[in-house]
Amino acid sequence: MIQRVLIVDDDVKLLDSFRRWMRRELQCEVHCACDLAEAQALLDCYEYVLVMTDLSLSSQRLEGFDLIDRIASAPLKPKLIALTGHASKEIRSIALRKGADVFLEKPTPIHELMEVVRGLIGSKHESSAVGSAEGRLLTTLFQDRKS
Repeated sequence: MIQRVLIVDDDVKLLDSFRRWMRRELQCEVHCACDLAEAQALLDCYEYVLVMTDLSLSSQRLEGFDLIDRIASAPLKPKLIALTGHASKEIRSIALRKGADVFLEKPTPIHELMEVVRGLIGSKHESSAVGSAEGRLLTTLFQDRKS
């Protein structure tokens, strides 16, 4: 059975790198969205085993919380990873209380993120991403977002 994953982030390079890694290493069907409306449209059409969302999808507010609310009320709730570069104890607490299974602060070392993903979707594949070109690109992108 193919596992379907939704990644929501306004960073297109990050989306593309995650998509390639998950397809190659985990054999997942990966859908990507850059904003809340696009993510909600995909959720209307597909069921996902995992949704990974950045909480800040624009400079206006933390729209990712709206997505978490929607997913938490879904009948078949996928696993949910909340990511943000704007972490605080309060934001972490809200994300977990609303239904995120995991809260990660950007930048998170890519090998840690991939182990979390692997653990949540139950994949038994060994990772080679950290040494790959995509793994290095993801690591660089995560480090660049902090600055």
